[in-house]
Amino acid sequence: MAPETVAVPAGPFLLCPGSVALAPTPRRAGTVAAWDDARGELTVIPFDETGRRARPSPLLRILVYSAEFTDQRPDEAVLAEVDLQVRGSADDISADVAREQPDLVLLDYHLAGSRSGLDALIALRGGREQLPVPVFSITGNPTDAEGMKAAGAAWGLPFTWLRDSLTRLIREVTG
Repeated sequence: MAPETVAVPAGPFLLCPGSVALAPTPRRAGTVAAWDDARGELTVIPFDETGRRARPSPLLRILVYSAEFTDQRPDEAVLAEVDLQVRGSADDISADVAREQPDLVLLDYHLAGSRSGLDALIALRGGREQLPVPVFSITGNPTDAEGMKAAGAAWGLPFTWLRDSLTRLIREVTG
């Protein structure tokens, strides 16, 4: 028997079998819940005011700047462990990093927009001795990789094997 209402710590929910219900809380955060009649289970997923899934442990936040990232995305099972945001242009990289506060930035050398990856890295550094966040370069050319490292990139991922390298990196960091 599917319940009409369910009380959970975040607040009451109105449910119909198989439906999704929202329970808003202050600052537009809330919870999504779904009832599975076949299993007799209620799945409750809290989300924060930005619409991101709230987890007991914070997700690894990665900003990727690459115009050609679509074919390089790791499998969905790996991506479930991270908050991965992809942008084709790094023209606003300093504002993006300040707003999103990522744990890691992956920066391709070749980008859409007016800046190359090297220009974006220099802009992000902004004359400081250290970058505000670790940056890994994405390059297919060893010379570009060396230039990015000289400008402050911590490490480089080869574009040719980016999907595999990024998958291993995410698995190592998230355990």
